Amino acid sequence: MRSPRDGEIFEIKQESPPPKSRPTNMSFDLDDNYYLLHIAIISGTKKGQIVQGIVSFPETESNGTATANRFILRYDDQCYTISDTGAPKADIYNGNLSNLKVVAGPTHHRFGINGGFNRLQFGRYSERFIREGEEYFGYLHPNTIVDGAGIIKYQQVDQSVEEVYNQFLCD
Repeated sequence: MRSPRDGEIFEIKQESPPPKSRPTNMSFDLDDNYYLLHIAIISGTKKGQIVQGIVSFPETESNGTATANRFILRYDDQCYTISDTGAPKADIYNGNLSNLKVVAGPTHHRFGINGGFNRLQFGRYSERFIREGEEYFGYLHPNTIVDGAGIIKYQQVDQSVEEVYNQFLCD
């Protein structure tokens, strides 16, 4: 899959790994609002790769900063959950998610969504949106400070939430 060009809008496709059986510690809750995360990596050694995940927030949190109840992100053949990341926080206004903050991974495999990096570390022209304050995904390579970045899109799940959620469960 090619990476988006500057200024290009891309569609979020709900293509995910096949459903997994749900571990008992990852319960599904209909009272939460669920959002798909779609990250297109646009720079660095992972350029062109897609990262996908799902996050949920209490339905009662409609305006302001909220703490996630559930988080699953599939990145670089690894599956990260709240037990790996701590509970992510985000801003929610009128049901729209923004400014999700997550930092996780071991030191040699660290990644961050809107955090964990100084925005000035992203020096490529294609990464200028980060220096300008836009939302971003950043990642390390074992031999560098910052390897590359990605563009984040959020999509609230309006369909069969449980079916979509189950597609992201870790083994």
